[in-house]
Amino acid sequence: MIALVALVVLLPLAGVVAVAARCRAQGAGYALVAGAIGSFAASIALAAAATGRPHVQGIGGFLYVDPLAVFFAITVSLVVVLAAFGSAAYMR
Repeated sequence: MIALVALVVLLPLAGVVAVAARCRAQGAGYALVAGAIGSFAASIALAAAATGRPHVQGIGGFLYVDPLAVFFAITVSLVVVLAAFGSAAYMR
């Protein structure tokens, strides 16, 4: 479950990594969209894993995942997907 949380946070940075690797704008846009979709998929998987559990703690109590946190992760990752598609279209 902690790995899913890390994926939700780190996958949207794929576009930044592509830019740092000096990819073209179109390639960076594709990396951004792929990372955003991966983040959304990881948040859906996190929701499936968190269903039926009251909460999960990790990293010594620093990370606390409950159903409300999963709902916000899905909402934010959906906004990231929509923004990534808009950004990729703009970079064409």
